[in-house]
Amino acid sequence: MAYANVNLNQVLTQCQYDQGTKNYLYQEQMHLQQMYQLSYKAVNVKLSTGTFIILEVNGTIPVIFNNNTYNIPIKIHYLQGYPKSAPVLIVNPSADMVIKPSEYVSQQGIATLEICRQWNPRLTTVMMLEEAKNAFSFKMPVFKKPKPQPERPATGSYQTVQPMSTDPRLSGPNSGYSTFDPSSLQRAPTEVYDPRYTSVNPIKPQPVPVALPVPAANPGISPQALQKIKETYTNRVKELKNEIGVLGNENQMIRANKEKIDFAVEGFRTEVLNGQGKKELIEASIRNTEDWIAKYSNSTVLDVAEEELVEYRNEEVKTYLGLASREKAMESTIAHVVEAINKANIPAKEGLVSLKQLYTDLFLIARLKEKAEKLLKNQN
Repeated sequence: MAYANVNLNQVLTQCQYDQGTKNYLYQEQMHLQQMYQLSYKAVNVKLSTGTFIILEVNGTIPVIFNNNTYNIPIKIHYLQGYPKSAPVLIVNPSADMVIKPSEYVSQQGIATLEICRQWNPRLTTVMMLEEAKNAFSFKMPVFKKPKPQPERPATGSYQTVQPMSTDPRLSGPNSGYSTFDPSSLQRAPTEVYDPRYTSVNPIKPQPVPVALPVPAANPGISPQALQKIKETYTNRVKELKNEIGVLGNENQMIRANKEKIDFAVEGFRTEVLNGQGKKELIEASIRNTEDWIAKYSNSTVLDVAEEELVEYRNEEVKTYLGLASREKAMESTIAHVVEAINKANIPAKEGLVSLKQLYTDLFLIARLKEKAEKLLKNQN
């Protein structure tokens, strides 16, 4: 897993995505690695807007078909614009397999799933692969090339009869396959298709261990029995598809609930940290207030004549009264700032800076008031 992470980092470094897309792809591939065996490669693709280096993911997906599990080789291309635009899922058959076109896969191997046509940024590669597995379990996208049959002898009084295989997977009506027609190996003419891109350096498909059964017909079963088996098999397939759909929905609900729980836990942690910061701020404010009260609680009040206070003719008295008024206003301002911080009406950081400046100004005003008080006492 560590090697895969290093390889993914190296590949993403070569790709021409913005940093946000690279981070998103890295996190998504870390999740995919827990479910599938994947390898990564940077490839050049030719789009209508130019040539770009993109991420190519190679691997296999398990598909349940006829009560057997087959590893279907695939590759995924993430074009420019992902995750706003859908990734391109491509069935990548090995040398002993050929594409079987259907409504779920084109002749070129490009998956034509409903999720790709209705893609939006809330969807993920995991969801696309789950839909592909469900679709391919209904219609297998590849089938195995048959071995070449030996030529029959031109002369002779008898023909060699090949013994039937004893492998139950290779015979019987329950296999889900009809007798193989060699003419099906001839590919139909390429349809008029406008792919979104053309790979400049296509990847040579690596053989993947997969063996799809090619059964032989069994003439010993009556048409009625064959029809009954077919109905039983069809009903069983429907039941399995329903179970797979239910499991897929449950899996999506579990992932959604996990994301909600993670978000709630992160919010709780943030609240705890903010609460701790508020507590420290309140304690600091209390200590500063207590220090200030202890420092100025013993200061004497100047005894000024009433007529001087009313007429306001003495310049020293004016100065003293102005400083006393500013001191009271500064104390009131500090009290309001502390209350605003405690109620989270202002950010704690800006509040602390304001308190520091206010306490400094208050200290200077108190010193000036003391000097004015001494001057008045000396005059008296």
